[in-house]
Amino acid sequence: MILTKPDGTPVSQRVQLIASGAVPMRSSVRRKYLAKFIAAGELIAQDIGPDNPRPKQSTRRRGMPRSRNGHAPVPTWSPRGILQAVVTSRERGRRGLVSLEEAQHRFAMCDGCPLRVGHRCGAISCPNKSDLRVNLRYEQSECPHGRWQKPFQPWQLIPQPFIAQPRKLIAFHVYPHRGARANWLWHLEQIGDQLDKFERCRIAIVTDRHTVRAEEVQSILGDRAEYLVRRNHKMGESLTFRDLLAPYVADADPNSAIWYGHAKGIKAHVRGKPAVRKWCEAMYEATLRNWDQVRGLMEEGYPIAGCLKAQHWGTPFIQTQWSWHYSGTFFWVRPHMIPADWQARVRQTYGGVEVWPGDCFPSAAGAGIVLDDPPFAAAYKESFWRSRQSEYNQWLNTRS
Repeated sequence: MILTKPDGTPVSQRVQLIASGAVPMRSSVRRKYLAKFIAAGELIAQDIGPDNPRPKQSTRRRGMPRSRNGHAPVPTWSPRGILQAVVTSRERGRRGLVSLEEAQHRFAMCDGCPLRVGHRCGAISCPNKSDLRVNLRYEQSECPHGRWQKPFQPWQLIPQPFIAQPRKLIAFHVYPHRGARANWLWHLEQIGDQLDKFERCRIAIVTDRHTVRAEEVQSILGDRAEYLVRRNHKMGESLTFRDLLAPYVADADPNSAIWYGHAKGIKAHVRGKPAVRKWCEAMYEATLRNWDQVRGLMEEGYPIAGCLKAQHWGTPFIQTQWSWHYSGTFFWVRPHMIPADWQARVRQTYGGVEVWPGDCFPSAAGAGIVLDDPPFAAAYKESFWRSRQSEYNQWLNTRS
């Protein structure tokens, strides 16, 4: 039964599972949650189900994750029971837990299959890619046992010429750490050098006890930019991405294009690495300072364009819908071609913005400018840049 709020709208999946007694937790903890939901108007008291008794520790099966409160998951392989086992796990957000309806659909397709082993497909070796509970993409074009075929959604390039002088917009995220002052100052200098060519610039500044004051960052570009100031959070750019793009996307102007970037190289383990600086220089050269080529690609019909396009599933922590992303997270995108539910596709976890293009657009819709198909995390290493230097130099020569 789908529960509803007092105003008749459906409740969230979190409220649904807790109120129906699907989540294994102590009765006292559950009652606190329910009181909070009722007080906030998110739940009707009459819809609350009975307490779910605490399962015995010995019922935990091998391969099933332990919930955060130490209770063993519900020992069942039904779609509902499997969702119960992972809903309180730390992996829920970053691994992309699918909806109950999607899980039921997947289990129905694989029901009775000899290749199915519990909640996994025995034909795929990697656990992160074979899990029917959380996997967000198909790993093969068709089922080895003939149960399903991968839905094919090609992207047809339809010319989308700009009807007048394009409106170029900037969205940028910066974490001004005191120990990396030279790094983020360098990034702001790159933007400042090109700012006169853009109509509008929005910069998100996230601060905490390790950063300089937001006013110091604002003084660098002054009133030439708009600023969003937020408290830093472990989810990184995902915290500010929606607020940065929302005004641009709301216009849905077919004559505009958004450039997105962030101050890369701030963390201590990559700060000062020559490979990271080369990476950033290449991204600025291929995107921010490469408007002529980007414009040509977008007028061909590409909604999004960037460099270092990686044709694999994402990061070790997040799987993308269309199995690709721009390594480094610098890209151009046309706002009127962004899906209507784009905000819901922004993963609220670290790395969520990097995989956002692969959650919104098929791979064929993403234009690769240069240095495509990098191995995962290879751009952090000098060996990658040595091996691809001739390719990059050749591309630079074609621009001059």
